[in-house]
Amino acid sequence: MPSAANRNIHHDAYVIACGRVMTDVMGLIRAQGLAVSVDIDPGRAPSESTTDPHKIHLTYEHLACAVAVDHETFVSGEFFRTLVLHQIEAAIKELALSASSV
Repeated sequence: MPSAANRNIHHDAYVIACGRVMTDVMGLIRAQGLAVSVDIDPGRAPSESTTDPHKIHLTYEHLACAVAVDHETFVSGEFFRTLVLHQIEAAIKELALSASSV
């Protein structure tokens, strides 16, 4: 069982990563000029284990998708921006395209 100090370190890293991820994703959304909502790890309490994969849920109009991210990539700003941000950008564009064709 992880110590309380270890849990706090993971919790702090998770909270910081959530803020950074939200900032990065909202920057993409603003650049697209869309009203996309973002939810990080819905249903997961911040105190839960944060080493499990994370899910970034995107919703545009009536369409939704999720991008899964492993924990190490999620908490690393450099890895996240390099490996995941382009996937989220593509998902946002796909949502917008799908919504316009419905």
